[in-house]
Amino acid sequence: MPRRLLLAVLALFVPISAVSAQKNFGFDNRKTSGQPYLKPEETVRRFKVAPGWEAKLVAAEPDVVNPIAFTFDEKGRIWVLECFEYPKRTPKGQKPRDRIKIIEETPQGPKVTIWAEGKDLPIGWDLATGLEVGHGGVFLGAPPYLFFLSDPGNTGKCTKQRSC
Repeated sequence: MPRRLLLAVLALFVPISAVSAQKNFGFDNRKTSGQPYLKPEETVRRFKVAPGWEAKLVAAEPDVVNPIAFTFDEKGRIWVLECFEYPKRTPKGQKPRDRIKIIEETPQGPKVTIWAEGKDLPIGWDLATGLEVGHGGVFLGAPPYLFFLSDPGNTGKCTKQRSC
C-alpha cells in the first residue's frame, strides 16, 4: 500500500464572503485582479499535487486574516502569524494588532485560539515576519528584534515575553 502524505493548506485566497472579515480589521480588498474570487474549497479542488500527496483545507477567512507566516508544532497544530500592520509600522499612540493564532483540527472542525497579541504584551511588536515553535515557546522575528514568547503557567495564552 503506497504511503499517503498529507499536505496541510491554509487557504490564502479571499472569497467574496470573506471580504467583510478583512474590513473588520482595516483591510479593504475591493480592487481585484480581474480574476474571480474562489471559495476556499474550490481553490483546494484546483490544486495539482504529486501522486501520494493530498491537499486539505484546514482554515480560511475569517479564521485567519492577513497571514504572513506559519509553522507546525509536535502536536500537529498550526501556529499562524497574522500581521495587520505590514508593510507599515503601528501608528504612534496605538498598540500593535499583530497576533499569533493556533489552529488545531477537532472532530467538530478547526479550533482557533488567539495565543498572543502584540497589544497585550509589555513590549509591543509589529511588523513580525516569522515564527518558530521550540524550547517551550515561540521565537518571533519582528525585525530588527527577536523575541521569545512563552506560557510558563500553561494558561493557553502567551504570558511571558523577552528579547533575545
